[in-house]
Amino acid sequence: MILSVNIGNTNTSIGFLKDNKIKAVKYPSDLLLSKENFTRAVELSLNEKTDNVTGIIISSVNPRLTKHIETAAEGIFGITPLTVKPSMKMKLDLSNYPASTIGSDRIAVCEAAVNKYELPLIVFDFGTATTINVVDSNACFIGGSILPGIATGINALAKDTALISSVELSSPTPLIGRNTDECVLSGAVFGAATILEGMSSRIEKELSAKATIIITGGNAKYVLPLLDKNKVINAPDLLPEGLNILYESNVVKG
Repeated sequence: MILSVNIGNTNTSIGFLKDNKIKAVKYPSDLLLSKENFTRAVELSLNEKTDNVTGIIISSVNPRLTKHIETAAEGIFGITPLTVKPSMKMKLDLSNYPASTIGSDRIAVCEAAVNKYELPLIVFDFGTATTINVVDSNACFIGGSILPGIATGINALAKDTALISSVELSSPTPLIGRNTDECVLSGAVFGAATILEGMSSRIEKELSAKATIIITGGNAKYVLPLLDKNKVINAPDLLPEGLNILYESNVVKG
C-alpha cells in the first residue's frame, strides 16, 4: 500500500491507494507539527496496521513542514519517503517552464490529468490559492495563473475592511446577496465560477484549440454546482492520483 501526503498551506491530505481505490483524509497542517499528531493522523487515515505501507510519496508547498513530515514518516514506517521534484520521471513535460518555481502540487495534478484525459488541458485547483494550469497538446506544461483562493479572498476582505466580517463558505450560494454576508459569498463563489469560464475561453483562444477543463481542490465543491457539467470534469482525487502515478513511475518502474 502506497501512502501519499500532500502538505498544503492550510490542510495536509493523507491518502493511500488500496484495491485500485484512493482514500484521502484532510487535516489542518498546523496540527501535524508534532510527530505524535502526525502518527495519529496516519493511523486514523489508514484505519489499519501501519506495517501494510510499502512506500511513501510527499508533495509540499509548505517548506516549514516538509522536512518535519519526511522525518516523521521515516520514523513511523522505516521507509525513506519519495518527495516530488521536477526532475522525476513523468509524462508531463516541464522543459518550457522554470521548473524550480513550480509547486509540487501543480506537478502532481497535471501528471494525473495527462495520464487520464484528452490533451490539451486546463486544470483549475481550488485551494488556499486557486491555480490555473495549462498543458498543451504535446503534454507540455506551458504555465497558467495563480490567484487568491476563495476562502483566502474572503479572509482578506475581513482583515482589511472595517465593516465586512469573515463568512464560512456554504452551498448553495445566492447570486444576489440579500445581506452583507451573502454578498461576500456571492462575490467569492460566483466570481470563481466566472473566472473559470472566462479564463478557459481566453486560454482556448490562446491555444487555438478546445481544451479538457478539469476542476479539483478542496473548494471546488462550492464552484461545481454553478458550472455546466457537460463542459468540466470534476476530479476531487486528482492530486493523490498524481502522487501514486509519480511513485509508480519513479520507484516501481524506476
